[in-house]
Amino acid sequence: MEYKPLAQAHLSRLAEIKADYVSDKYLRVIKTGDGLEVGFALRIEHLEEPFRSQGYGIIREKDKAEIRSRMDAQALQLVVEHNGRLIGFLDAEIESWRNVLKIWDVLVDEEHRRQGIGTELMRRAQEFAAKNNCRALVVETQTTNWPALNFYLKMGFQVCAVDDHFYTNRDLERKEVALFLYREL
Repeated sequence: MEYKPLAQAHLSRLAEIKADYVSDKYLRVIKTGDGLEVGFALRIEHLEEPFRSQGYGIIREKDKAEIRSRMDAQALQLVVEHNGRLIGFLDAEIESWRNVLKIWDVLVDEEHRRQGIGTELMRRAQEFAAKNNCRALVVETQTTNWPALNFYLKMGFQVCAVDDHFYTNRDLERKEVALFLYREL
């Protein structure tokens, strides 16, 4: 496996990474109160039918433009190649005003998970953040993405925020709510 900086030529190949996931659990978000006196509780629940993402991690033209715009010294963008095929991708950038490394994407191909690829990408992200004097790593994921949640917890992240309107105006009803996690450095 070869870890390489993202190059323009890789952008059209990111679709090679099959990043869908299956979850048999999710974090149910329970919202109480209203106005400024609102609270959120998270509860682990089992799903009757496993949640299967479809097209997760598919990089659209709009996404490619955003990724391309981050291709500078303030970003860490890596691909992982194995036998001529892309199997991993990391896209992270420094947010100077918050002094954090924001992780936009960590994708590992379904067939190559649990081989340390995600861990190595996160190790490199942490190293990059430390070299740039960032105070933390931050990432967002869905309450339905049980594999990612467990991965981030294993990597030392903590849940720090919930956004119940991040994806749609009905995230709570859809049972797919945005969670923000951080890892102090």
